[in-house]
Amino acid sequence: MIPMPAVDLPGQLEAEQEAARAEFDAAIAEALGAEPAIEIEKRLVEGDAGDALVSESAGADLVVVGPGGASAGIRFLLGSVSHRLLTLTDCDTLIVPRVRRAPQLSTRSPFAPPARPPVAQHPRGIA
Repeated sequence: MIPMPAVDLPGQLEAEQEAARAEFDAAIAEALGAEPAIEIEKRLVEGDAGDALVSESAGADLVVVGPGGASAGIRFLLGSVSHRLLTLTDCDTLIVPRVRRAPQLSTRSPFAPPARPPVAQHPRGIA
């Protein structure tokens, strides 16, 4: 969620909304590609994320959310958006875990001898 100023400076609210729409569209395109094979209804709403998702999910078949980014202490004090969706909505809720990058796989054989560090050479060629 993008924090909004208490007072709208001329054009600032529209700029914030446009930035949010662009970020939203980019996230969907990254996840599903330019032409998704499924029907998606996109909505960008303002307000508390949990409240907005619970109210906007009325009549939905499925709500898909990420795990969020709040620390355990913040989740304990404020509640988790994902948890609110799981307990307060009538539709199915899918919580998608964070994508972790796969470890870099080595092309070296596990049976090959360990690589030796390069030997430092004297600038004048003396060993």
